[in-house]
Amino acid sequence: GTAICADLGARQVREETDALSVLGIDPVKALIVPRVLAIILVCILCDIVALLAGVIGAVMVIVQNGAPLGPFFSTFFSTATPLELGASFAKCALFGTMIALVCCYK
Repeated sequence: GTAICADLGARQVREETDALSVLGIDPVKALIVPRVLAIILVCILCDIVALLAGVIGAVMVIVQNGAPLGPFFSTFFSTATPLELGASFAKCALFGTMIALVCCYK
């Protein structure tokens, strides 16, 4: 987020955004929209990595204690619904959107 803020600020100081406007290119579409979409995608990918790390960590603990994996996965898949997974992705996308919009605004 800070890199985006610094990059857009430097472009504003060097009047690159004004140059884009003179050329008939919308600076919002050319500079801000790709950055917002990139941060949203990265936040969702980080959520996937965090979920996988949590499951792998739980499996490692179960294996270390010598417990069977079957009950863990049956309980996991019965309590973790696709709605919760979708809500997790939506929440990360919302956080990514807020981060990107605040950094692009500043």
